[in-house]
Amino acid sequence: SFIFKSVPPGYVEPLLYNQPSFLREFEDNVETPFGTVHCSMTGIPKENRPVILTFHDIGLNYKTCFDGFFSHEDMQEITRHFAVCHVNAPGQQECASTLPTGYTYPSMDQLAETLPIVLKHFKVAACILIDQLSSRGSLLYIYLLQLNHPDLVEGLVLINVNAQAEGWMDWATHKFSGLTHAVPDMVISHLFGKEEIHNNHDLIATFRHHITTRINQTNLQHFVKSYNSRRHLDIERPSAGGTVNVKTLKCPALLVVGDSSPAVDAVMADCGGLPQVDQPAKLAEAFKYFIQGLGYMKDKDTAVALSDYPPPDVCEPLFHIGDWLKLVSDEGYWWKVYSLQTREENFIPHSHVAKVYHGWLFEGVEREKAEELLRLPGNRVGSFMIRVSTRGMYALSVRHRVVMHYRIFRLPNNWYFISPRLTFQCLEDLVSHYSDIADGLCCVLTGPCLAAPDLSQSLPSPPKINKSPCDRGAQTSAYNWIYGSNMYTTEKNCT
Repeated sequence: SFIFKSVPPGYVEPLLYNQPSFLREFEDNVETPFGTVHCSMTGIPKENRPVILTFHDIGLNYKTCFDGFFSHEDMQEITRHFAVCHVNAPGQQECASTLPTGYTYPSMDQLAETLPIVLKHFKVAACILIDQLSSRGSLLYIYLLQLNHPDLVEGLVLINVNAQAEGWMDWATHKFSGLTHAVPDMVISHLFGKEEIHNNHDLIATFRHHITTRINQTNLQHFVKSYNSRRHLDIERPSAGGTVNVKTLKCPALLVVGDSSPAVDAVMADCGGLPQVDQPAKLAEAFKYFIQGLGYMKDKDTAVALSDYPPPDVCEPLFHIGDWLKLVSDEGYWWKVYSLQTREENFIPHSHVAKVYHGWLFEGVEREKAEELLRLPGNRVGSFMIRVSTRGMYALSVRHRVVMHYRIFRLPNNWYFISPRLTFQCLEDLVSHYSDIADGLCCVLTGPCLAAPDLSQSLPSPPKINKSPCDRGAQTSAYNWIYGSNMYTTEKNCT
């Protein structure tokens, strides 16, 4: 059960005391040009990562739409690392008072405009938006592009997305069920499919009770009317190798649909209109992979030694150039690593190590060092690596008679190319293509540089650590996911 209190504008009320920082929750009212927006923040925003921002569907609020999902045990791994900001549409929080007479409810576009104001209010630089209300997430992102603020949204999670305007059937249904007592029925039919309504009576009864007793019916009518007046987004999905000038989302997106959706073939099985309620564990797993695709919460990073360390003229090296390493800790100057060759843990200066992703994406490797690594025994003609030179800039290095280097260009829509006649949606697609055919390169890509050993082995119990003092000069760098019953498919910038 919950205890509800009215929160005056500008007042921040903590909801949990004596809790870890990632569980601390407080509510706040944010004033916008389109009315007061009631928000709830869980956790403390971190400078180096975005906040997870949620927006609910009609007839719901953040508690009924997302509370159970974020409270699920499989989501705790994520909420430990990210603050979560829930946003309620004006007048949609539980037990809200009736909006004043003469108040004009904001349109979908105007509701989207409130979200950057919320981010600014909480001093948040970027967010990952989870949107249950069909087209709202897309509207927000297009709005941010128009204002030249694309960096505010790092990723979109769209649940049962609908980018279309209200159709004739929607219009007729809305006209014939405009009475207050019919609004709950209209909302239920919007949230759930016919099969779910007929078979899952307990779930439907729970949500119907919430809609009729916890949501202000007058305010809900305004919200539904605004939703039914939404506009068509006129966006399309670009095809591989096609034109790059189409109007589309330019950030990673996770599309989540239930198994009754006709939109895609790969869907979330045993799930209806509210996947986060029906299958929270499956959605949490997909969301975790999505976040990892954005560069956060990665599994233990893999790395490679860039040189012998300590230097042979000082003492016997603990690490040799080309050794594969697992990062145990990468904080500060000294990184603790586990060698996959010696099966021992030890410390090494971070300047002697390069992180490696996908087995072929090397971070912080200069051109000369790439040539040295590719000439090591174990590599062959066609061995390659992609180097991250600066943020968003990549180069492909391939071993042939000599090591060849190719610049990888990045388009404004985050597609990649070496030759402008052929573009790729992600680096993985680029690697896959040139592994089948040279197509202008010096040769076909035959395998990653220093083909990695089995990295799936678990780390053993930490052995005795010998921190070498030899370095005396030491001083203190979209996925589009569609979740299916047995598969994930990626269609985004895979860097």
